[in-house]
Amino acid sequence: MDITVTFDKGRWITDPQMAIVMRGTKVRWIFRAPTLETPSLRWMIKFPGRKPFREPEEKLAVYTKNTNFGTGKGEQFYNYFTAVEQLGLEDELRVNHRGATQPISMDEPGDYKYDLRVLAHESDELIGEEDPFLFVVSPIFTVNHLFL
Repeated sequence: MDITVTFDKGRWITDPQMAIVMRGTKVRWIFRAPTLETPSLRWMIKFPGRKPFREPEEKLAVYTKNTNFGTGKGEQFYNYFTAVEQLGLEDELRVNHRGATQPISMDEPGDYKYDLRVLAHESDELIGEEDPFLFVVSPIFTVNHLFL
């Protein structure tokens, strides 16, 4: 499952807004910053206290660089843009920053409020922070009884 996190003009948009996943589901966070001109960013996810995965890290970090594809010129860019446009993804070209975590298995059921931050990588300046929720649920099995 992908959780897409967009930081645009000071606003956070998380899709899905409230993530609910079955235990054992692999989750990947995708980060996007359409308008930030900062040369490089560090996206941080931290689960204070307990965490839904078994990996030893308590923090996940992703670094992104400003690609600014939206201002490209020349025949090579035109061909690239045309191909992307045909796929219906032209808005993605205008996203200055994009990156993703590796998929991580959510193995510990529970409700998790986690710390999400984006910082200017060079200066460590905090640009924005949010506290979204992730719910990891256990499957419920029922047994139907057959009476003869």
